[in-house]
Amino acid sequence: MGRMVLIVVLGFIVIFGYVRSNLNRTAEEAMNFASEFTENAQLDQITSSAIEYALSIYLQTGAVDTTVVDSNWLEGIITVSITLDGQDTLENIDTVSISAVSNIFGVLDSSQVSLISRSLMIPPITASVGISSETSNFNFYGNVEVHGQDTNMDGTTGSGPELPGITVSSPEDSATIVDDYSGTNFIQGAGTEPSVAVSSDSTTDLSEIVEYYEAVADQDLLDCSTISSGSDTNPTIAYIDGDCELSGTFSGYGVLVVDGALTMRGKVRWHGIVLVAGASTMEFDASGTPAIYGGLLLSATEVNLTLGGTADLYYSSEAIHMVQEGLENSGKNRRYLADLYWWE
Repeated sequence: MGRMVLIVVLGFIVIFGYVRSNLNRTAEEAMNFASEFTENAQLDQITSSAIEYALSIYLQTGAVDTTVVDSNWLEGIITVSITLDGQDTLENIDTVSISAVSNIFGVLDSSQVSLISRSLMIPPITASVGISSETSNFNFYGNVEVHGQDTNMDGTTGSGPELPGITVSSPEDSATIVDDYSGTNFIQGAGTEPSVAVSSDSTTDLSEIVEYYEAVADQDLLDCSTISSGSDTNPTIAYIDGDCELSGTFSGYGVLVVDGALTMRGKVRWHGIVLVAGASTMEFDASGTPAIYGGLLLSATEVNLTLGGTADLYYSSEAIHMVQEGLENSGKNRRYLADLYWWE
């Protein structure tokens, strides 16, 4: 009887030892799996963040054929490369590859993206003032002048072709301007006076351009109380998410985008492109002695344009060229991402 008990006890000891060994092995495998999973997740995080870092470099600067190495990136090492694969100079379209290799504790991971981008978006300028709307209301008084003749930023005559003073979306709006301002000098430029034309480009949806400028803006503001002016060699892109009032003595250079109403008072000058947009109704109101050199674009379902005093709006190819060249030469050649393809 005692021998039988001893055999049973020894059997339980063997079985318990086997089960314990398997439990220990399972726990060790689970720990190894968890450690490997954490390591792989960290590698993926490092690699993805490296790709995003290189993409931001490219979109901000346009830099290609560039390699960046960082030996202290999220406790790992990254090597990212930006390569120009193809270029369509006619359409300003580039095809670019961005690759990243991450290294953490000697374990490597890699990823690559291919993208199609375009150069800095300059909207079509078909007149001194381009209006995209279903309905437009105009109120001109005083010594206002809208100039379709190309004018340099110093007020001298430019070398570019003469454009209409105003382009609108519909023949009805064109007829309204002709009826209301015939015999005045308010709107000058190509064609008969008042110089107004119906343009297919006036119906262009500017929402994509507004979103683009918002994404790459140097200044993203709620109003214009703290706006910086930029300069002719370092123009700015200012996006205003709300109404903007500029007054006093102020000279700005670059692209001004107002997602709201724009009011200009006093001796205010803007050199470049001014884009005022609204989902339904937007207002542009200028009085005193303000001036815009470049192009003014107004886009909303209903546009209300009021010009008074000695407000002057000049088409200026020089100012538009200044925006393009100045942004590119200052290292701010912001690329517009058209398509992005990702693969591991």
